[in-house]
Amino acid sequence: MRQKHEIISQAKQTQTLSLKEQNRPRSAAGAVYTHKDLAELLEEQAEPEKRPTKKGEGMANSATTDQGVADLSRNPFKPHSNKPIASFLTKIMAEFRQEQDGLTPRLERALRQLLGQDLNKMDLVLFFDALDEFDGHLDLISRFLKGLVQSSPLSMTLVKICFSSRPWEPLKEQFSACPAFALHEYTKGDMEKFAARSMAQSSIKDLDVIRLVPDIIRANGVFLWVRLALKVLLKTAMVAPHAGLPGLLEAKLGELPDDLFEFYKLIISRISRSYRRQTFALLELLVRRSILSITALEIRDAALILNCATFQEAMDTLSRAYPERSQKMRMNDKVRAIRDIATWGGGLIEVKTHDDVNHPEFIHQTVLEFATNAQYKEVVLGDVAALTIENGSLFSQVLERWQNMENWRFPAPWRGA
Repeated sequence: MRQKHEIISQAKQTQTLSLKEQNRPRSAAGAVYTHKDLAELLEEQAEPEKRPTKKGEGMANSATTDQGVADLSRNPFKPHSNKPIASFLTKIMAEFRQEQDGLTPRLERALRQLLGQDLNKMDLVLFFDALDEFDGHLDLISRFLKGLVQSSPLSMTLVKICFSSRPWEPLKEQFSACPAFALHEYTKGDMEKFAARSMAQSSIKDLDVIRLVPDIIRANGVFLWVRLALKVLLKTAMVAPHAGLPGLLEAKLGELPDDLFEFYKLIISRISRSYRRQTFALLELLVRRSILSITALEIRDAALILNCATFQEAMDTLSRAYPERSQKMRMNDKVRAIRDIATWGGGLIEVKTHDDVNHPEFIHQTVLEFATNAQYKEVVLGDVAALTIENGSLFSQVLERWQNMENWRFPAPWRGA
């Protein structure tokens, strides 16, 4: 569930800016340009000496080129190329290309220049999706957003911000004066279609069961919750006797907690105790975002060897995991890796394919928050949590060593798979 906010006049200074903008005349020139047009203009104005010349251009054009004025004969920017705003944008682009600083400082500097410009009336609308998934303290995020709309009184840039977030009370308090709406109030129909389609694609054909769909939606309007609830109900239906199934599923639905963190605890509790060590390793490795290129096979194998005390023990463990080395078996290795991740992760981790490579990731940002919660370790490992000193940092070091190993005792088809 997301809530939309539009920061238009969050601060008194911004209200004053809006009033001043209404009294300023709009620029007479106006046009719609593509990113390509803008890029061509900035490229030509910033580096005229690198601009390709046409055959047959006269002396006048050559002289103009020597003076650094772009040939805009094929560019819709031509009527505006000498305007102050064009020079301003060219300057921003030239400064951005200076790579003494990192990308983030350069982006921030360019944004601040746009916000503070007083050359041309400009309306700037910024969209931030899933604000609750941003790194950083809420106060820092709030100050950043409010700072964007609190421009200088001399600025001719009017800023509006629209952001989305799941229901986060501290965030709602920070922006209580801003217009907002609950997105889930408008997505009920979509969730009903998703639930009905999931039921139809399963082996469940009982109409009494399918009639539970509206109850599932009413129980909790959060799409992620509906998705998790359907998994639980469908899994229950697969092993339960047909007789009395609707009543059993209805009772099961009533047992599911509304809070996502409590739901995650319930999911963990249903994972076999014999797999909890692997569950802990998977979650810890994914929390460490420095390993962005980790594959499904790599993280599965890392979880397998984390209990090994010696190199040879790790080799033996992986040898048992890959008894044959045919191409067909290699494909089966990938299937088994995805299956093991689903079993150990309880559905909190999903595997997505990019460029034919399988990458594991959390099903939602809230799972990351759950995996960094103070109680999470005890929830996963139970009584042995106090005896477990390993964490994701150590697991990451182990994984990186295996990824970088060159002299394997046996073929390792999982590397880079």
